[in-house]
Amino acid sequence: MTRLIPQNQLTSQHGQVLDSHQAVADLRQALSYPYDLQGFDDLLSAVGANSSNYMQAANQQKLINAVSNGDWVMVKPRIDPDNGGASWNVFKPKPEPPLAQHLVEEHAFALPNPVESGFHIIQQPMTIEALERSLYENPPSDALRREFRSLNRHLGGG
Repeated sequence: MTRLIPQNQLTSQHGQVLDSHQAVADLRQALSYPYDLQGFDDLLSAVGANSSNYMQAANQQKLINAVSNGDWVMVKPRIDPDNGGASWNVFKPKPEPPLAQHLVEEHAFALPNPVESGFHIIQQPMTIEALERSLYENPPSDALRREFRSLNRHLGGG
């Protein structure tokens, strides 16, 4: 969409500035539908006109003079093929920085060691005492032994 901006704001715009002859021609054409032209209200205020009197010949001449003498410029969006044709180049993402793999420890990419399942399958018959010895590295406390035996009553030890 075409915009009208004061000449002193031109540095902050990223569009294509129309030459004054083309801008005046576009402005004359836009006078019948001025609200399709961004910045038109600002131009009206700058020349001392408003939405109810801008069609008067004197006010139209003020508008045209402001554009033809370069106080106001008309800017069209510049189509940038790098951003999919979007206009005004408002959103131009920065490229992703390279991964900082040197900051990540090597083990972060390794799979964790497999965890032993919560079930222990006994391959051969054994007493509950032998089972406790095979399951616990250190002899279990009395409280742990009671808990184990209460959960495994079918083993006959509790």
